[in-house]
Amino acid sequence: ADLPTLIANTREAGLDVTLAVVGDATRLTPALELSVYRIVQEGLTNALKHAGDARVGVVVTVGAQSVDIGIHDDGAATVSRVGSRRGLAGVAERVAVFGGEMSAGPASEGGWTLRATLPVT
Repeated sequence: ADLPTLIANTREAGLDVTLAVVGDATRLTPALELSVYRIVQEGLTNALKHAGDARVGVVVTVGAQSVDIGIHDDGAATVSRVGSRRGLAGVAERVAVFGGEMSAGPASEGGWTLRATLPVT
């Protein structure tokens, strides 16, 4: 429910970001909803820090069995991707709590992608 505010705040910080929520997000438990929020927050924080003058797309898809989160930026390849990775470790821990899956890394089309899938119970 708080993702639109997060997106607006990120835009105010200077990042060109779009959000699409597909499916009925009201089905998510409070714990799952918070985890989705925190995962998106970390993805946007990383884009602000590392993607330079990039566009970022956030897609959250709530299905019958899972919620899928995708954050992709088209940041320049010359921008450093070096960081502490503590944020991504935190995402991995959140995902593991729910028995989900996560991946993060350079995208074949350029930029960086963070994906997470969390089971919906």
